[in-house]
This record gives sequence, C-alpha cells and structure tokens, in this order.
Amino acid sequence: MKKILLTVCASIFFASCQKSDDAIGMVDVESQDSVWMKLSIPTDGRGVSAIHGSIDDTLIVATMFNIYITTDIGKSWKKAIDAGLGIAGFSLYDGELMALGSFRGSGDKEFGERPFLFSYNNGDTWSRKGRFTYEHYDTVRVERDRVVHSDGITYRIDNNLKPIAGSTSLLHGPNKLFRVSNDTEEELYFPSKRYFNYLHLDDKNRLYVGADGQRFEGEEEKFVYSASDSSLVYVSRQPVSDVRTK
Repeated sequence: MKKILLTVCASIFFASCQKSDDAIGMVDVESQDSVWMKLSIPTDGRGVSAIHGSIDDTLIVATMFNIYITTDIGKSWKKAIDAGLGIAGFSLYDGELMALGSFRGSGDKEFGERPFLFSYNNGDTWSRKGRFTYEHYDTVRVERDRVVHSDGITYRIDNNLKPIAGSTSLLHGPNKLFRVSNDTEEELYFPSKRYFNYLHLDDKNRLYVGADGQRFEGEEEKFVYSASDSSLVYVSRQPVSDVRTK
C-alpha cells in the first residue's frame, strides 16, 4: 500500500533482491496452509488491485489494468478485458458491476472511486457506458484497505512503515493484517510476508487478500521475487472471525 510515496526508500531495499527458486522443483508450502487458500493469477507481475465475488461462484480480480475471472477456484483464469486504466476497486449496484478507476487516500484509509467500466453479466464482458446518471456514479466509493464483518468488527491492512537510520524517510515493510474491535487490535496469522493491496469479504464472511508476488524472508525481511507468483489472492478457508491471531 502507498508504494508510490515510498519508491525511493523501497528502491534501497530492493537492491538486495534475489530470484526465488520456488518454481524449480520445490513444494509451495503456502498451498498446503490450513488457514489460507492461495490463488495465483499468471500475469505481468503487477499484483492484485481489486477483488469481487466468491470462489463458490465467480471470482473477479483486477491485476491493475486487466480483469480476470475464474469459476473453478483459480484452476483457470479468463482475461475479460484490458481496461487501459488502473482498477482501484469494484462496486455492485442494482445488477450493475462497476470497475473504479481512481485511487484515493484520506488519512490512513485508501479508497476506489469513479466508475469507468460496467458489466451486467458478472464480469464476463464489460462496457464503457453505464445505466445510471453521473450524479450517481460520483457518489460511488469503496474502501480498499479494510472491510467490516457482519458482527461489526473491522479487518484492516497495516502498512508497517519503519524508520531508516539517519533519515527522516520511512521504509515500507511487508504488510500486516489486523482485527480491530473497539480499542483492541490483534494481528492475524498469515503464511508469508508480502505487500497487500486490497481486502474483500464474500457472503460467507471469508476474507480475500489481494497481494503482490514479491515476498520477504527471514528476520531481516530480505526481498525475494518469484516469477511464478506475480499476482496473488489469499482466501480464508473459514469465516475470517475464525482466523487465528499471530
């Protein structure tokens, strides 16, 4: 999250990057995780920027400029459209699914706004013309970095900003997930250290986490890139209220 503002700092960190050997005959331990299901979209490595739907039916995922759909829990993906513009979120209203093209921030919250693509068949095809008025579309806004469970508890992404010695700048470490209830925050267990971009809840209160393919390893959080993991969605196998804390 907010990686654009921290490009200079991140570039210092990325200098220590190394290529991962995960794809060469090694077992992906995350695929065997008992808490989170991992779905990988074979794309150009831009990460997942928006999510809509459910693995029980149709899951719709944006990898920044492109929209993909799966109806078989990620075994295969269909590219629905090259949007030509970064997709900040999805919103559904009266049978119209909207892709939002504006990334906004306010304080520690991030939003998607301004619909520019519209679908009437659950993401299979898209049009650039909507059914409603500009006044309606101007009010559409979705939160990208937090969701509210049916019990009123909030789940949010923490940016994990760390000070750099001898500098006033901050380094963006791997993101964390928190459960927020009243004044109490608890960090959730997650199987790897990664950048998170988007949160989504389905109608069974399972949490979906849109992530980049890069990960961090070890106590020093060394940055590692895997070509086989360019854009990722993690899905809690149970309702997010049952996901254990770290």
